[in-house]
Amino acid sequence: MRIATLIAGLLLPGLLVGCRVGPDYVTPEAQPPPAFRNGGGAGDPGGLPEDAWWRTFSDPVLTSCVEEALRANHDLRASVERVRIARAMRRMDSSRFYPRVDGRVSYTLDRLSENNPRFQDAVRAGFFPRDVEYWNAGFDVTWELDVFGGTQRRVEGAVARIEGEQFRRRALMLSVAAEVARTYFELRGNQQRLGLVQDGVATGGARTRILQLKQQAGLLPGSRVRQSEAQVEQRGAMVPTLQAEIEAARYRLAVLMGRRPADPVAGLEEPAALPAVQGRVPVGLPSELLLRRPDLLSVERQLAAATADIGVAKADFFPRFFLTGSPNLQSGDFTDLFSGASSAWTFGPSVQWKLFAGGRNQAQLEAARAQRAQVFIEYEATVNRVLQEVETALSRYGRAAVALCHLEAASESLERDLEARTSREQSGLAGKLDVLEARAVWLDARLGLVDQEMVVLNQLVGLHKALGGGWQTAEALAAVAAEGPAEPVGSPNEDH
Repeated sequence: MRIATLIAGLLLPGLLVGCRVGPDYVTPEAQPPPAFRNGGGAGDPGGLPEDAWWRTFSDPVLTSCVEEALRANHDLRASVERVRIARAMRRMDSSRFYPRVDGRVSYTLDRLSENNPRFQDAVRAGFFPRDVEYWNAGFDVTWELDVFGGTQRRVEGAVARIEGEQFRRRALMLSVAAEVARTYFELRGNQQRLGLVQDGVATGGARTRILQLKQQAGLLPGSRVRQSEAQVEQRGAMVPTLQAEIEAARYRLAVLMGRRPADPVAGLEEPAALPAVQGRVPVGLPSELLLRRPDLLSVERQLAAATADIGVAKADFFPRFFLTGSPNLQSGDFTDLFSGASSAWTFGPSVQWKLFAGGRNQAQLEAARAQRAQVFIEYEATVNRVLQEVETALSRYGRAAVALCHLEAASESLERDLEARTSREQSGLAGKLDVLEARAVWLDARLGLVDQEMVVLNQLVGLHKALGGGWQTAEALAAVAAEGPAEPVGSPNEDH
């Protein structure tokens, strides 16, 4: 009865309080603009593609490279371990809800001194044994009652940090996929450029030989030949540079895919065309963007964790309630240790209250509040940066696409001119030199066109990245959903 009374008296304050100290978290309102300024024509509002964005390029080699990188990239594998660490920390915080039980077994042998003035006569007379054995086996049980919700706030913050790590991992996945795509486009573009440059060297060499013949016949000055030779050498100088860039891109792709740099990647040795831009970009609305940018969601989870930390700091201002007990078996002889007469126990509730700590509690609370204010400022800055990145990406992609249209038109015009001159040369109405010069001009235009195609593709990747990918992979969604949705936890400017 006395024990039940003590327990009831200890639990009563918790039942009466029934709340967690500190502010409850509420997701801040970002107040994004109603629409993107440069969003017109870039994509259909709302709705994300059902498939991964890199598959819209319809390039199986690109798809294979990206998806292998998402499985094997070393940075992504390290991010998995960071999530595991956060989950382990959450389990550590959750363990505070349960009693702590420490088992112990001890044996001591005490020898009394014959010269101890208090006991020497009794020991020498044999009334007291000089050697005393003592066996002790039992448990120490301590249970802290979370009356003011400090432990709940700890777990709340730990859950938010898990989700933050999961969103950081998604952001890293997006960055890795974008880097693989950009490197792949650089590789394919440089392969195309190398072919055009080598074609230009061959064309320039043929033109130089014709000019040399004309110069030998006195029909051309020597300066014209020397200019043509210099142009051939200049083009030839581009060949080793492009070859080095192609090799560097192969090495970079291999490392992004979790391989050794020199490991071959299937499908990259033979030149191939740059993938065509197909479909429309799912730009959507700014409000939708803020719900799918993993880096922004990660900062928002940091804000939730920082809010929970205020509750942890506030709980230190209040007393802590404990239930403690120690059931034991005690005996001076091991053979009697497990008999009923050896049983012993202690039980007692206790209260600890930091009445004075030199201002430490107040300093911890002020630090927690300042930390939350800092993260809230970072959240606002991240919202602005995210919107700026999307507007910039939309603008650059749109302008790059317009420039590509002009270069395509110019290339097509020069190609028609080359075809016309070739036809005239075959009919005997024009010389070979006219055809070679037209081909050289067309090859220069093609080089510029390939360069712009690389720019457009890279800007398109940048747009997908700025939009949060607009992609869904089972691995990413499973990582975020593993712990379930976070409970709303408070206003960044509200305190209790």
